Amino acid sequence: MLRIKLKEVVEQFEKVRTEIAEQTKPDSWKEGESTEEWDKAFVPVMDKWLREKTEINSHVLEMDDCIALVNANTEMAGRQIDIIVEYLKK
Repeated sequence: MLRIKLKEVVEQFEKVRTEIAEQTKPDSWKEGESTEEWDKAFVPVMDKWLREKTEINSHVLEMDDCIALVNANTEMAGRQIDIIVEYLKK
C-alpha cells in the first residue's frame, strides 16, 4: 500500500509541478533565456505546496529502503529523491 501511495504522490507532484511552472512562467520568457525570474516566482509556490500534509505515514522506511526505492526509479528527479529521504526515512 505504501508503494501505491508513493506512486500517487509522485504523479501528483509532477502534475502540480507542471501547473505551478505554467502559472509562474513569465509572459515574455523564451526557451534558452535565464530562468532566474521564473525561479523566484516558482520556488515559493512549490515550497508551500510541498509543506502540505499527505496521507502517507512518513518516516516509515529505513535508509536502505529509501536507497532501494530511488535506485529502482531512475527517472526520479533530484527533488523527488530529496522528498523521499527527508520525509520517509525513519
